[in-house]
Amino acid sequence: MMQILTFGISGKMPGYLSSQTPIGTKRYDSDTGRHYLKWIILFLMAIFFQRSPAQEMQQAVEFTLEQEAKTQDGVVPEEDGLWQQWDYLGRHRLNLNMADEEALVHLLGLSKMEASLFIRYRSQFGKLIDVMELQAIPGLALETIRRILPFIKVAQETVDLPLLRERFKNGEHMVLCRGGITRDMYAAGFRKADDGFAGNDASVMLRYTYRYASLVQWGVTIEKDAGERFFPGGISRGPDFWTMHFSIRAVGSIRALVLGDFHVNLGQGLVHWQSMAFRKGASGISVHRQGLRVRPYNGTDENRFHRGIGVDIGKKNTGLLVFAAADRQDGNKVSDTTNGDDYAISSVQWSGLHRTLLELEDKDAFQQHVLGGSLYWNNGRWKLAWNGISYWFRNAIEKGGEPYRRFNISGRQWMNHSLDYGGTVRNMFLFGEIAQAGNRSFGFLQGLMISVDPRLDLAFVFRHFPASYKAMQANVFAEQSNPGNETGLYAAMSIRPFSAWRLDAWLDLYYNPWLQYGVNRPAQGRDWQLNLAWKPTKMLEITQRIHAGRNEISYPGDGPIYPATGLKSQIQYRIQVSFQPNRFIQLRQRAEISKIRLENQRDRGALFSVDMTAKLPKHPSSVSARLSWFQADSYEARLFQFERDVLYSYAISSLFRRGLRTYLLFSSRFLQDWTIGLKASVTLFNDNQFISQIGQDRQPSGKWAVRLQFMRIF
Repeated sequence: MMQILTFGISGKMPGYLSSQTPIGTKRYDSDTGRHYLKWIILFLMAIFFQRSPAQEMQQAVEFTLEQEAKTQDGVVPEEDGLWQQWDYLGRHRLNLNMADEEALVHLLGLSKMEASLFIRYRSQFGKLIDVMELQAIPGLALETIRRILPFIKVAQETVDLPLLRERFKNGEHMVLCRGGITRDMYAAGFRKADDGFAGNDASVMLRYTYRYASLVQWGVTIEKDAGERFFPGGISRGPDFWTMHFSIRAVGSIRALVLGDFHVNLGQGLVHWQSMAFRKGASGISVHRQGLRVRPYNGTDENRFHRGIGVDIGKKNTGLLVFAAADRQDGNKVSDTTNGDDYAISSVQWSGLHRTLLELEDKDAFQQHVLGGSLYWNNGRWKLAWNGISYWFRNAIEKGGEPYRRFNISGRQWMNHSLDYGGTVRNMFLFGEIAQAGNRSFGFLQGLMISVDPRLDLAFVFRHFPASYKAMQANVFAEQSNPGNETGLYAAMSIRPFSAWRLDAWLDLYYNPWLQYGVNRPAQGRDWQLNLAWKPTKMLEITQRIHAGRNEISYPGDGPIYPATGLKSQIQYRIQVSFQPNRFIQLRQRAEISKIRLENQRDRGALFSVDMTAKLPKHPSSVSARLSWFQADSYEARLFQFERDVLYSYAISSLFRRGLRTYLLFSSRFLQDWTIGLKASVTLFNDNQFISQIGQDRQPSGKWAVRLQFMRIF
């Protein structure tokens, strides 16, 4: 059981509560003494601590997401549910005196350890008086408190669950319309017939959502990407992509019911995980997968969701999740004469793009029926769950003849099931998952998080996924998000030696015992990162980062069977300075260098950028601007940069060649409940290198893009 800091009224130094002390035990002689002591502590804290504006905290969250997105090579799911949650919590703050552990974890993003510390503190000392009291909880870092401040409040009143009619009547409606155009500067872009695109160069998204907290939600989203037709099969066949959902929670024994499109997240991701989840990133100790088991989906990722029904029922510590779906997936078709079908599926496509004739042919190539569930038990300290999922494919899946595809999923059926567990022991959180695939291959992951001291946290993850272990939509904490052909050990440390300093470091060693794409022999690699942050005042923050890795890849050689294998090493240096002279303006500068080495070839990349965000003093409007200079010798040396976008959207620029990139983002609220967002960006290249694009063999000198969004909340 977690240790928590307690204060005695005799004037002694604070000590640690014994792990044998029951949660409900009171350490004071009277409630009056405890009440006055709290106010004394809060008064002393107020001298040294001031709340930062919500805008600053939002930018800090964006910075963290940027770092974690880089570890995934700039490829992140097209899901904006996280941004919608932040915006909703910014307008409807969570009352910490009523929040349970699930709300702290899934709404505020606290780790399991942090949520347990908070619940234990509140049980020991009673309701909070002010949010500044969070600093009295050992193990809850000041950075975490600053991050969640815009989304929390402290209120003493208690409110029962609202009646059903109130949930359907007193909620919040949101209507959103977003459009954009992206064009290369040498031509008319997607509109030219010889580019091979079926539609125009505009991207469009329409969305309607009704929401009452997390208790009731329904909505519909319609979207088309640039280069696609809005109605590729005619108006009678509907738009290129649409999604619809209805969700209700906390009705008797029904913890959650979702109809239509939804996400399912099981265990640690070895079997199934569809929501956004990060791997190795800026926060090295965030190694535990946590998310709602079932949640409604209204994003624009066109393949990573289920369409059907999911219901989560339970009583006290035990619950059961059951879901069934009939999904259509994109895939490559190949002729098939062995199974009696017109075609088989050689690979599943996840891009969701249907711009060219070949991409349109892959659209909804096969149908899959899915049945799954999770039987779980959770007493607040320990949890245990059995998870299972089965697939039936209308068309057979072929694994292909290449050696590295030997263990790929094939046939008309597939299944996975697992046992996942977790629990706290004093100042440690132990978690893991053991899974089996349809071919009887086992894989497992074991993790440990330790709060050694209020200023020192450690995390360890060991995973072993044989080459024969496969899962359809898994997302696990590892070098590769989809488990298989990997054994590795990860270790991380977060230390806060002084109030203004924080050092995050991690090291990952992994081994691939079988062949993989681009590597025609067993291979090994390593990856490490150091991130040092210094925040002497609330106006200034300086961060430095070093990220390095080495792995084996194949390249053409003289071998009789396999190409030769060489070492690829890379290292990135980065420094960023954020300065906020007042509560209306924030400035940010970044310099980054990337070096790639492959045998005798050495490539370099460099980036320098300046950002400015200004909020108008007497009007709900803001302006953000950026100017970036970049240079990369090759595509391998490219750099990634997170960009702010219109509300609920974000972008990650992949920068290579040599040039400049700038954007201007404007956001404003008018007529009380209307919000407008406008972003214009331009990229200019000043070199003669070749850039390849789908269906094009010409070299653009630059490109520009415009996005416009209108949103009403009422």
